[in-house]
Amino acid sequence: MLNFGRKILGLGALAILCKLWIMKKSVCCLRFLGGFLVLLLCGVEVMAQRLPSMDEPPWVGFFSGYKRRGFEFGVEDEGRCLIFLRSKKERKRAGKSKTIKIYTELRFKPASGGPVKNIKLNDDFETQMQAGLNHKLVQFNVMTKSAVKVQVKIKYDANKIIMDGRILERGELEDGQLALVFKAVIPAMYSYKMSESDEAKLSSAMRRDKIRFLRAVDGKKVSLKSYEAIDLSNKNMAKGGVRKLSVSMAGQEGNVFIFTTLDGRGILKLIGKYPGKKSAMWKGYQVEWSREETNRKISPFVIELK
Repeated sequence: MLNFGRKILGLGALAILCKLWIMKKSVCCLRFLGGFLVLLLCGVEVMAQRLPSMDEPPWVGFFSGYKRRGFEFGVEDEGRCLIFLRSKKERKRAGKSKTIKIYTELRFKPASGGPVKNIKLNDDFETQMQAGLNHKLVQFNVMTKSAVKVQVKIKYDANKIIMDGRILERGELEDGQLALVFKAVIPAMYSYKMSESDEAKLSSAMRRDKIRFLRAVDGKKVSLKSYEAIDLSNKNMAKGGVRKLSVSMAGQEGNVFIFTTLDGRGILKLIGKYPGKKSAMWKGYQVEWSREETNRKISPFVIELK
């Protein structure tokens, strides 16, 4: 609708410009209207096409929404996905600080050996679906500024969010390795601002937290404390990836987070709050799923909250 309005305005400005030309009005007027017209038409060309979106709170700006007892999942009109935890006591969305953000990106490694590029997919979207809360499967395509075309599919299955996708066209990124990435960014589940008495209570609560993952390299099960400062990139931790990650913290509003792939055999990358440095898991972490263009064997990414 906005693009249509811009075009109408552009045509109107063009009509005025022609009339002024015929009437031989001042050069300043002609230059002003000419510049206005150019900017207007350029705006029509460069403006990205978003997904359809809802206009009723709390889903304003969302293409799709999915609600469960313990959480809400949404796909924004620019493709970013959010998981809102629901407060156990109030049965409404918990604070924004606990929102999990999931980004869809491209990772390009040039054949020349140059630096790896991470490209967020938030440009031009297309879909045959209407915005709403009644979806079971969400599907859309997105085209980047470098003309790479990607298809994204998201399935809702009880307490599971199943994310999949593939690269349809390479566009201008011809020489090098190209991969599709889903990056889940999990924030701190406890507040940084605490009094000494709060810290004592928090320390006690954290002792009941449970973090476990299945290491991909050797199949070893690893257990961690949420307050323990560790470097996940260490070979004794999660270097080489994990096949499954389970996180239970008191600050997660009664939810257990489980990250894996649909077949349980895929490899996920687990990254700490400060990559390459020691940090406690309660302060936040990232989980990445990726699929190279030529690899169709990687099973879809699964995020479960139970």
